[in-house]
Amino acid sequence: ENDLQDIWRTFHPDDKQFTCKNTLGTYSRLDRSYISKATMHYFTKCEIVPFPHSDHQKVLLVFDFDKIERGKGAWKMNTSILQQEEYQLAMSGFLQFWISIFHDFHNPLDWWDKAKKQIAKITKEYCTKLSIERKKKKSKLYKQLRNATKKAENTDLQSFKDLVDRITREIKSLETNEAFNLQVKAKARWTEEGERVTKYFCNLEKKRQAAQVMKSVKTKTGTIVHNSKDMLETVKTFYTDLFKNEPTDTARQDELLSKVDSKLSDSEREGCEG
Repeated sequence: ENDLQDIWRTFHPDDKQFTCKNTLGTYSRLDRSYISKATMHYFTKCEIVPFPHSDHQKVLLVFDFDKIERGKGAWKMNTSILQQEEYQLAMSGFLQFWISIFHDFHNPLDWWDKAKKQIAKITKEYCTKLSIERKKKKSKLYKQLRNATKKAENTDLQSFKDLVDRITREIKSLETNEAFNLQVKAKARWTEEGERVTKYFCNLEKKRQAAQVMKSVKTKTGTIVHNSKDMLETVKTFYTDLFKNEPTDTARQDELLSKVDSKLSDSEREGCEG
């Protein structure tokens, strides 16, 4: 009547899998997603995957829409890595080396600016390595949980149920740490313990990123451009014109400065950078 179809069954016409287990020990596929046939071509996958935070499994839907091109965006350091010994050793080694080449720079400000860039580079590489390791571990745990769950559903052996509980606890601990990292990115407060925090912060971060996307820019001539390349060129032109050198009206400059009655003391002037 509504032209809907069970998308999991469409992708898995002959499979037998469940999403819920009740207190009596019976299994059922209560959690379903019904999709309009007209939108089926957007979806590439539908899977039932273990979900250790509930007595229901997850129904994972994957769809493919055109994505807006984005730049790297702003980077925010996760300060929790400051407590990790491996990062401390890497940073200590870098700082010792950088201090040793201080006199190779003519200007201390240049030395400090390049130091900050190198610190950011080392930190990003370290965080990327941690992220890859976490993803591999999480993928391995979920694979083990899927296999253990299937065996627990088809046997009465307590050992498989105990294995499911152990892997579930490991995944919960891992995803709680992931939620903290997403909290840093999303700049949000923590939610109540026991909530599905990873999804909350992930969605919040996506919403914040979407709000930062520039979908169009107006050029000097008043034309609206939507193409990413044209938008970048327009922004570059705007700031190039804004900060380029132009002749100074010395008379107006002197008039403006003559009205400034506050001045820095000698000690304050010496403390200013540059």
